[in-house]
Amino acid sequence: MGFAGQALELFRRMRSEGFELNGMTAASVLAACGEVGDLGLGQEVASLLEETGVEMNSFVWSALIDMYAKCGDLEEGRRIFDKLPRRDLPVWNAMITGYSQNGLSDETINLFNAMKEANVEPDKMTLVGVLAACGATGAIEIGRWVDEFALRSGLHQNVYVGTALIDMYAKCGNVPRAISIFGSMSNKNIVSWNAMISGFAFNGKGKEAIVLFNQLRNEEPTLRPNEVTFVGVLTACVHSGLVQEGRDWFGV
Repeated sequence: MGFAGQALELFRRMRSEGFELNGMTAASVLAACGEVGDLGLGQEVASLLEETGVEMNSFVWSALIDMYAKCGDLEEGRRIFDKLPRRDLPVWNAMITGYSQNGLSDETINLFNAMKEANVEPDKMTLVGVLAACGATGAIEIGRWVDEFALRSGLHQNVYVGTALIDMYAKCGNVPRAISIFGSMSNKNIVSWNAMISGFAFNGKGKEAIVLFNQLRNEEPTLRPNEVTFVGVLTACVHSGLVQEGRDWFGV
């Protein structure tokens, strides 16, 4: 069932035993609804919040927006976002991330620009969502702004921000900057390596991708290549005409 499913079962039991809903419980249940895609229960919680007059704070509002986004109802999430008289960072992040994760890159970037105009300072969650949108649309100027902001704010060494920057620059064709960021990261996970390997592959640099893959295997014994890694290597071989190398790696 998983933790989210267990949380929902516990909530149903609480309701059947007469426990009253509060903001903390609501935020947790809404997060679980988003994880399992249970829009119906999420809507039920939203109705209960309205009926019982639970005090709403930014964490409850952001959990509600996030639930609607993860369940695919971005229109309702945006309706809630727009009606709020005051929006702080968690609320902005919920809507920006919701757009980004649903592939609505233009909406992500437009909302990020509105956030900057509202003088709300982004954090690592904001940056990761916006960078994904920049990579998808080729919006490298906004990506550069994020890069500079991350440097100023000390977020460059965050593994998620660094990885998102690598992915964005590679997709926008600036491989040297992607390499520079990859080399400067003191902490890399397998997603970071995958982003750089796939970035080489995307830009037709098959030999560089294979060299980096070998480096991963030889220098990072605690990191296990996964299916994304192997797809990146295979793509690199195909795009660069390294057919024999691909056969050697995959035993075909």
